[in-house]
Amino acid sequence: MNNHSFLVEILILLVVSIIVISVFRRFHMPSIIGFLGAGMITGPYGMGWVLSVEDLHLLSEFGVVFLLFTIGLEFSLSRLWAMRHSVLFIGGGQVFVTVGLITALAMSLGYSWEVAFVVAGALAMSSTAIVIKQLTEQVELKSRHGQMSIGILLFQDLAVVPFLVMIPLLGVGEAETGMIYELFWAMLKGISVFVLMISIGRWVIRPMFDDAVKSRSTELFTFSVLLVTLGAAYLTEWFGLSLALGAFLAGMMLSETKYKHQIELDIRPFQDVLLGLFFITVGMITDFHVILQQWYWLIPAVFGLLLMKAILIFGVAKSLGIEQGVALRSGISLAQGGEFGFVLLALAVNSQVLNTEVHQFVLATIFLSMLIAPFMIQANGYFAVLLCGMSYKKNLSNITQKVTNDLADMSDHVIICGYGLVGERVSHVLEREKVNWAALDLDIDIINGGHCIDAHIDYGDATHNEILLAAGLQRAKAIVVTFTDFPSIMKLLDSARKINSTVPIVVRANSEAYIDYLRQAGATEVIPEFVDSSLLMVSQLLLQMDLSVDHVFEEMEAEWRQRYYDMKQKNQ
Repeated sequence: MNNHSFLVEILILLVVSIIVISVFRRFHMPSIIGFLGAGMITGPYGMGWVLSVEDLHLLSEFGVVFLLFTIGLEFSLSRLWAMRHSVLFIGGGQVFVTVGLITALAMSLGYSWEVAFVVAGALAMSSTAIVIKQLTEQVELKSRHGQMSIGILLFQDLAVVPFLVMIPLLGVGEAETGMIYELFWAMLKGISVFVLMISIGRWVIRPMFDDAVKSRSTELFTFSVLLVTLGAAYLTEWFGLSLALGAFLAGMMLSETKYKHQIELDIRPFQDVLLGLFFITVGMITDFHVILQQWYWLIPAVFGLLLMKAILIFGVAKSLGIEQGVALRSGISLAQGGEFGFVLLALAVNSQVLNTEVHQFVLATIFLSMLIAPFMIQANGYFAVLLCGMSYKKNLSNITQKVTNDLADMSDHVIICGYGLVGERVSHVLEREKVNWAALDLDIDIINGGHCIDAHIDYGDATHNEILLAAGLQRAKAIVVTFTDFPSIMKLLDSARKINSTVPIVVRANSEAYIDYLRQAGATEVIPEFVDSSLLMVSQLLLQMDLSVDHVFEEMEAEWRQRYYDMKQKNQ
């Protein structure tokens, strides 16, 4: 195919993607579904407008690479060690039990153990891309079920490696002793890569970033980020491991540096675009005709997979002492098939372990489960309350009681909902002004952080009436909402106004389109994210021109009021 026709295919793909995703977003449906739909429409099994699937898929794999890199940025060695329970025991239990059950089921249907084993391995994997993206959009990534889901996903990603080793051996009929040798060799290489990358990170990568920052070149810094991410991915692939594992280790290397947040900002555009392309290529490789012809087998297969994995993860987690509601929410979030399942299936076809018919059927099963997954993840809290109501009520009661005990003597205080970077800065100002404050957050690491020992930071979901009451909302001087998830803020405003109709509530908005809705819902002031830096810059400029502080404040207030008026006129 010449470059001209490939460019035309890219343009067609962009046009269809923009139209489909715009329609999905207008109806408040997950954008992932739009990407998958765009791939099905344009791909070789759909309208046939885009045929260069292999070229696009190779590029789109970097979307998963960058996703794992940003996940790695949220982890350090100490945090990974702290999560060993969910990574090794719950994640390991889920993979082994799922593989065992599906293998036994497939063999009972007449398939050879090799075919059954490969299919089981593919179906045991969950979609890291869908789960992380959807939980992030729902502000649940740092919740207990979010963190447990990440731990299980990490083990699944590691479990891909032995499958990648074994599948080619199954195709050529290697002896069992040869397979054990290859697995041992893969594990040894994995440990070697881990030690090597940690050493490189300490002695090479960190000094490199120090030099990039000293140069004050944003281009050099961004290229350094790309070099580290792709270089680490290449290194692990060269050792016979997965690209994504190398990216995760690279992110972990940089997680404890002072450049962590800037790195995350620089990598985000690459991740979002390439991850969207990944979902599009997933839609392209799914044969829609198989779904139409075998729907009577696919429907029970898809819902059987979703139900089985949700129950298995719930059962394994519950048996290891995890609370029912958290275990169930994790099970529901991870019930779908995943992108690494496609990788294992493709390798099995190339190794002549699977025939085309079985490959397309399992691929369609995974695809349809991924199609349903965003809706299941959105509803994970609803199902947990519905099915584990008593457990949830008991847990909520325990959390509420702790918040009540911690803040019983506090009054005329400010409640900070979300103690991230913004919340921490707000607390510093309040401390200087001798104003009492209390914070609510769902991130255990923030709550247990060393800098928070003397602070009133409690675990709790600020959107719940009970938690706000326990935090003393009826006695509070004001509320500051630092997170920007629109549905969560609307829910919080509804709860807060039922308890205290007069307390000032200051919230953030990541889009000016939300401002009027938030004000109507009860927000006293809405601060769009883009306003902060511009007003701060102008205020500093006026102060440098020797204008009085009072005059600068009046100018800033007038500019803000004018800006809000302009936005209101624009939206009418």
